Amino acid sequence: MEFRLANETHAEGVAALISLTWGNAADAQWISTILRHNTNIVWIALDYDDMVGFCAGFVTTDRFGTLRWEIDLLAVHPSTRSRGIGRQLVSRSIQTGRDHNAVIQRALIAIGNIASERCFAANGFTAEQQCELWVAAPSAREIVQPAAATHLIRVETLTYRGIWVEGNMDAAALKAAQERAHAEGLNTVGMVIPTYVHNEAQSLGFTHIDSYQWWVLEH
Repeated sequence: MEFRLANETHAEGVAALISLTWGNAADAQWISTILRHNTNIVWIALDYDDMVGFCAGFVTTDRFGTLRWEIDLLAVHPSTRSRGIGRQLVSRSIQTGRDHNAVIQRALIAIGNIASERCFAANGFTAEQQCELWVAAPSAREIVQPAAATHLIRVETLTYRGIWVEGNMDAAALKAAQERAHAEGLNTVGMVIPTYVHNEAQSLGFTHIDSYQWWVLEH
């Protein structure tokens, strides 16, 4: 098994694994752009010339300026699971986060994804707050000034370009995120919120995706 950093030539293989793992089409051309500009750093596992896994991560900052390494996607081909490939991919991504001086490393794992939980636990991550993922389309709303505690983060991942909402999540914050995403030509607004917070999201057209849990590694 060979582990290496992905480049543009691996875009088709990454797209194929995304489609196989999550059942949704992935844009290989967009993935190639991401890899070319190093917007995401992607480790891949090769079994001879066949790509059998990948792990993608990128840097964000919280509203206080703390650097975080977001391990965004982890996929292993079904035929090669239970061989420790995911654990080794995550380990390499962790080192990349350290190389980027990230103070916190984290991953959002769907409740019930036991394989991923074991993989991250083996690398020292611990489970923290359970939350709900909500997403919405951008919207050409009026320009809204959210509260100072609102933190809007532009992200470009292998599967979407969007705005994350953190901190304050009232209606003004969500409207501001939708307007900014529209203005910047992005395609998604997303947030993870505690299970008891949902009324504002529903009223603004956000859709509930699933229940998740943050897994965190602090240095």
